[in-house]
Amino acid sequence: MNEIALPTSVRERIAAIPREALLRAALLVDAAVTGLNGVAYVLAAGAIDGPLGLDETLLRVAGVGLIAFALLVLAIANRDPIPRAGSLAVALANVAWVIASVAALVSGALDPTTGGAVWVIAQALVVEAFATVQLYARSGSAR
Repeated sequence: MNEIALPTSVRERIAAIPREALLRAALLVDAAVTGLNGVAYVLAAGAIDGPLGLDETLLRVAGVGLIAFALLVLAIANRDPIPRAGSLAVALANVAWVIASVAALVSGALDPTTGGAVWVIAQALVVEAFATVQLYARSGSAR
């Protein structure tokens, strides 16, 4: 895996954060962003389906799923200590979301507008960042 070139001071600062604290923060941010995204899909599906070129029902169903996932991630993040199996499941679910998002675009299963394709890729990159931080942080956490 290629390493991101970060200035030494940034790497040192990240390394100085206790892994359990970093994992908890990553899970909490994931839960918040995922939950807000899910609420937006549920409440605004009829307004954003056209600009994104994605089906309104698909957006609403995805929104409900995202809200449920966010609640699960929140529950895992609030456990002390954070369960290793739970944090791994979240990270792997995030990896699966990224793969499914790219596969849906490449295979033609989704036929979004250009803006919709950009949105799908952008959210996949955010989710990939969550997964990366979660996997990094859990690699050194106590449980």
